[in-house]
Amino acid sequence: MGLQTDMEGLEAKLHKLKVILAEMGSALVAYSGGADSTFLLGVALDALGEKALAVTARAPIFPASELAAA
Repeated sequence: MGLQTDMEGLEAKLHKLKVILAEMGSALVAYSGGADSTFLLGVALDALGEKALAVTARAPIFPASELAAA
């Protein structure tokens, strides 16, 4: 597989994710500030605009530094 084929595959997967999110109509993303949740939130915002919402948990079991980083 060449680089072009890999990029086409990634673009197809990204498009499919956007279609899935758009079909959902709205989304709540559990946002940790890490790479995965940041990526998903960005795609959800692209696909849904204001109908995408990010939430971050705050509880005694989570260090305050994690919430600040998120």
